[in-house]
Amino acid sequence: MRGREEYVTKACMERQRLLSGGNARGTDRNHVKARWKESARGAAQRTVLGDKPNRNRTAAQYASAVLPSVRSISLETHSVLITDALTSSPSLLFLIPLRPHQGSIPLSLSPANKSAIKQRVGEFVVLAVVGVYAEAVLTVLDAAMREFAGTEDMIQNTMSSTMSIEILLPYFFILLSLFFSLPSPASPKSLLPLPPLIFADQRLAVVYPIIQKFKTIIASDPRNITKTWVGADVCKYRGFFCDHPPDNETAIALASVDFNGFQLIAPTLEGFLDSLPDIALFHANSNFFSGSISPKIANLPYLYELDISNNLFTGSFPDSILGMKTLSFLDIRYNLFSGSVPPQLFTDETLVALFLNNNNFMQRLPDDLGNNRLLYLTLANNKFFGPIPRSIAKSMSSLTEVLFLNNMLSGCLPYELGLLNKAVVLDAGNNRLTGEIPFSLGCLENVEVLNLAGNLFYGMVPEVVCELGNLANLSLSDNYFTHLGPICRSLIMKGVIDVGNNCIPNVPFQRPVAECAEFFAQPRYCPYSETYSYIPCLLPHSSFPPLVQPAPSPS
Repeated sequence: MRGREEYVTKACMERQRLLSGGNARGTDRNHVKARWKESARGAAQRTVLGDKPNRNRTAAQYASAVLPSVRSISLETHSVLITDALTSSPSLLFLIPLRPHQGSIPLSLSPANKSAIKQRVGEFVVLAVVGVYAEAVLTVLDAAMREFAGTEDMIQNTMSSTMSIEILLPYFFILLSLFFSLPSPASPKSLLPLPPLIFADQRLAVVYPIIQKFKTIIASDPRNITKTWVGADVCKYRGFFCDHPPDNETAIALASVDFNGFQLIAPTLEGFLDSLPDIALFHANSNFFSGSISPKIANLPYLYELDISNNLFTGSFPDSILGMKTLSFLDIRYNLFSGSVPPQLFTDETLVALFLNNNNFMQRLPDDLGNNRLLYLTLANNKFFGPIPRSIAKSMSSLTEVLFLNNMLSGCLPYELGLLNKAVVLDAGNNRLTGEIPFSLGCLENVEVLNLAGNLFYGMVPEVVCELGNLANLSLSDNYFTHLGPICRSLIMKGVIDVGNNCIPNVPFQRPVAECAEFFAQPRYCPYSETYSYIPCLLPHSSFPPLVQPAPSPS
């Protein structure tokens, strides 16, 4: 894609060719600039203000004579804040007297960020700036071309001089085109229309107004991200990334949005996210987006990663996500969603990562929780209740991380948890689970983190669990365990196992005896406790051989 500077240079060359009646020579930027100035000076002698320009005319008089569709604002202060009148304006025209000036130049209006075209007419400089929006502070805009005397402070981005200026602002804007023209019936060649934005691909032209509209509703941008969202080169906007779409390898399309950590504030993503036709990845965690998710998101044919975590979204789970046939990664954690999650979500065979943690979901875990191909399942810090379903064993060939912590789960651990031989992290801490630990957990050969703390477990801690070769953290604190074998005890000194606040004799920091007695005075029952001694795998480093009793199949 041609850079913005190259485009402006070539546009100036074309204007020079038209004004001089011949072909522009060379590609040297200084040559083009010199020819452009020469032509502009010639235009100053034409009939816009008469054959002999009246150098005593003011900018307001010039405007009333030449540009009846604009009004004049005389600035004696250093700057003016452009308000709602410019919200939909794609460009501005400025007429500036040829005399010294003063004020500051906003960074967003520097040549690196704006397309500017300048010529002299009579005693005035005409500067057209493309891509100006309501948040811009406009000051000495002719200095943006870096042609006037003065000292520049790069930190403050200011330039000082001696006198004030007059700026002419258009009072009527339309979006029928992406450029602003200067009508001058008396001299059609003296003031030419600005060129339209030229996009590398029609697909980029489609998303350009969508991005610009979204920009107008952003209430806060502390990192000045949106200042880069200017011009036709959408692929260079910060947070936007382009690629060749699947349906056309020669086309260029907006493929990815990454707003992670930008801290943008906007009331909604509706009309933006759901309107990007070629989007494949949308990552926007750690912002302040709110509202709900549009049902139209289901119409995006390529979206396979959606991360809107750590925002302020509310309402129920966005059911429109269920209609997305390509989605493989869904992260909506750390929001304010509530209600229930559709059971169909847990049987979606395209999803490989599902992060629902830290919302306000409240429902029973679905019986077919394991009927999927998930690698990551995170339900932590919600209000899910009921037992962990035995169908979780159906995820044995894929599930790598499963987080149930900080919910309201109850019942006993199913034997089938031990079949998750791909699991690296298994966390069911801080629930209401009870019963003994199944020996089958000794088959979790890849597990590194096993957290069962903060529940109502009791009985002995199986030595086969403490023998797991990759185990780095086994948290069993705040339960009612009563027995700990020598292998498990050796892990206490290594800092691998935490068994504090249990009922284990001769181990420090345990519950009071009376508290333990009160707990065991209540009857305890697990419906499938007979399966707890089954070991469905070969344990090469254990004294416990695999038991041959047939294990019950998941229901």
